[in-house]
Amino acid sequence: MLQHRVTRQELFEADSHSCDWQAHQLWRIERCKARAAEQLGLPLEKIHLIYQDKQPLELINRKGEHTIYRPEGIITECVPGRAPAFFMEFEVSWVDPWLFAHRATRTFTDIIIGATDEFTYLRKMREIRRVRESRMV
Repeated sequence: MLQHRVTRQELFEADSHSCDWQAHQLWRIERCKARAAEQLGLPLEKIHLIYQDKQPLELINRKGEHTIYRPEGIITECVPGRAPAFFMEFEVSWVDPWLFAHRATRTFTDIIIGATDEFTYLRKMREIRRVRESRMV
């Protein structure tokens, strides 16, 4: 059964309309931004990327309390993929349910990419900075 599995790269290489895997990833990002710009009626430069993890995370504190949540936040940077996988990497930031700020690197296979307007993006960024600064003191 596993012999018949194909990778995402093999699927897009077989697609006659797709150029290469890296170009396809960039095209997906631009398409997401363009769709959001059209829906919101804003210029493309006012649209920013957000994300939601595909897999839920479980948090356990010192008291033994736990919660399961699906991280969602902002994408702060997109880094083109490197060999051998060529998956674009995203620097992401989010705040967990217990108000701790996190930063991590994710790939296309780890997250669901979305887009939002500049106002919402900056509000989320301020919230993450405020939480990070309050934990530093």
